[in-house]
Amino acid sequence: MKKIKEMFQSPQSRYGTYSMVITAVVIAIVIVINMIAGQLPDSMKSIDLSGNSLYEITKTSKKLLKNLYVKSRVTLQRQSIQH
Repeated sequence: MKKIKEMFQSPQSRYGTYSMVITAVVIAIVIVINMIAGQLPDSMKSIDLSGNSLYEITKTSKKLLKNLYVKSRVTLQRQSIQH
């Protein structure tokens, strides 16, 4: 029993405990930030961060789509590469 008590009082076990606590706190903070970000409206979640706005819909495209009365279906196809 005395050896176990001494083992938990050593500097290495204290540093290990501190690292585990800090890791748990960081993980908890990341989870909370993720939950908050999940509650944001879609307009705030979809931000185009590319240098020249590659993925942003232009005003002209929005105007054209607003006046489009035909139902359309867009299908995306992707090719998977198998190793």
